Amino acid sequence: MNKAVRERGIFEAFAKVVPFTVVPGSIESRKEPEPDILCHIEGRGQVGFELTELIDQAYMDRLGVTFSTKRYLENYCELETADLALFRDKYSDALLHFEYSQETSLKERKGAAKKAFPKLLNLPDNSDSEFLKSDPELAPVLQWVQINRVGCVGPIIDVSSFVRLGDPTDQAIRKKFSKSYECNYPIELLAHINWGIMPHEEVWRASAEKAASKISGSPFRKLWVFDCTDNRIKYEFEKLSSHL
Repeated sequence: MNKAVRERGIFEAFAKVVPFTVVPGSIESRKEPEPDILCHIEGRGQVGFELTELIDQAYMDRLGVTFSTKRYLENYCELETADLALFRDKYSDALLHFEYSQETSLKERKGAAKKAFPKLLNLPDNSDSEFLKSDPELAPVLQWVQINRVGCVGPIIDVSSFVRLGDPTDQAIRKKFSKSYECNYPIELLAHINWGIMPHEEVWRASAEKAASKISGSPFRKLWVFDCTDNRIKYEFEKLSSHL
């Protein structure tokens, strides 16, 4: 799905819950230096909407590394065929938790795995504890591997997944506030939440209010925050000089 199609889909969902009527068939994508969406609102005429997603991209990137690491480890990619069968037999009832340093790349994690799997294969049978801690060939990328004999149908691979979630609200809104647009119609900013991965509402709402306090110096007459996960408008702020 390209950017324009995705944006129209988000705006169409938003248009269903706003306190005004968007004329059917009037929604169209525009290109810079115009805002993303142009539509016709009953009783108000043409109005443009610029869209911005509220998402902590660094957080999403780290999650992506975690999921890719897990998929890689689950394939035991660095073991020869014969050793692969031995590994699966040795850990057939085990959960293996790989604890990686958070800021390590996927490439670094794969490199550590290449060295870790033979070491795990050489541990005594029925090993059940924390191993490979502070191993000079693995540290600081791989910190340790925790082996738990949980009676599962294994081996089951788990990867450290804690990632600190930031608040993207203020930065995303202010970035749009600083842009310039060329159009002869009023414009509004539609900030949207798509993944449900946000700080507590009190936190991001405070950030939205902080950013909205600067709207007078922006090209927008109104700020909206729309949550696509439940199709609800969560926040709105109008420039004092606007008359909608």
